[in-house]
Amino acid sequence: MEPVNVTLKTFQKTVAASSRPVLLEFRAGWCAPCKRQSEALAALAADHPRILWACVDTDAQFALTLRYHIVTLPTVMLFVNGRAVGRLVGPREADELEAFLRASLPASQL
Repeated sequence: MEPVNVTLKTFQKTVAASSRPVLLEFRAGWCAPCKRQSEALAALAADHPRILWACVDTDAQFALTLRYHIVTLPTVMLFVNGRAVGRLVGPREADELEAFLRASLPASQL
């Protein structure tokens, strides 16, 4: 499963106006920890189809990177009803990502 690419132009429709929770990954193509974490996120997204997995290429989308004060890669943010409700900074293992979702969302949204 591949994430939905988010740009400044598509952010409103894809993330802010989404009826589903959005797990938004900020990453870069040169970032090795980002690539490893993306594999864990792909498995997580497959296990939780109610959640939209999306990503921002921080090199190409500098305005979004600045807007959300991203200074460390990878960073994952969870949005519900267009609002950021959680953030994980730095590479995480699959079990940490799962725990983050379970702590941040009611079971009905998982």
